[in-house]
Amino acid sequence: MMMLSTSKLLSTVLALASVMVASISSGQIVLNNSGSNGQPANLVQTVLMGQGVFSSNVTFNGNPGSVQAGNTGAGYSDIGRFNGANTVLDMNGVYLSTGVGSLHIPGPNDELMMSSGGVAFGGGMPQQPTPDIDLSQLTAWPMWQVSGGSNIHSKAVLEFDFVPMSDMVSFRYVFSSEEYERWACSQYNDVLGIFISGPGIPTNINGPFTNNAMNIAFVPGSLSPVSINTVNSGRLDVSNANGPWTNPFQYCFDADPNWQAN
Repeated sequence: MMMLSTSKLLSTVLALASVMVASISSGQIVLNNSGSNGQPANLVQTVLMGQGVFSSNVTFNGNPGSVQAGNTGAGYSDIGRFNGANTVLDMNGVYLSTGVGSLHIPGPNDELMMSSGGVAFGGGMPQQPTPDIDLSQLTAWPMWQVSGGSNIHSKAVLEFDFVPMSDMVSFRYVFSSEEYERWACSQYNDVLGIFISGPGIPTNINGPFTNNAMNIAFVPGSLSPVSINTVNSGRLDVSNANGPWTNPFQYCFDADPNWQAN
């Protein structure tokens, strides 16, 4: 799950792979995805965009911005508005989830595995692969093992163009995953990407992602992407990892050699 707060012609893709939410204490997060609060175009312009920032071409999971989002009856991943001002998040914004946000976000997440997660991209059965070559790069799987990004189980993708009236762009976000308890340091690596491309970005010409984009969601002080294999307690039991028998934590080392310090 990702939660976003106010941000400042650029193209941005906010994407998560197979993500759900761990419990958050100190107050209750209030969710709303009814009416216009479930419509991506409205969420982007009225919630994410700061003063003097204008958005266009909004899509969620490949659908135009006017489509009513949420996962009920359509098989979509979840999107909506959240209020976390009275919680440890201390911010309001837009949430994205590959599961059912109303079940996972408010908590408490006191189960090893919660149901209603991993809704496939654009519909389909939860176990159906949902290829994405960009998210595949973030998982740290060797690319020769991935055919067209087919190792992605499910994803939530919010994409839009925006024009800021200043020279500063910023995002506040929170990443969390229901997978921490069971799959950290395994090949089942939940990831977050914030992909940005467009004129005025110095590295745009050689960005490694689609449309020469670059990912700007990194573990602070590093170039490691944000995932359960790069950000965790660093004190995992062997039973919670399923890397090679010679090193059960190999997948965390592959994602970030300093994973225990994050």
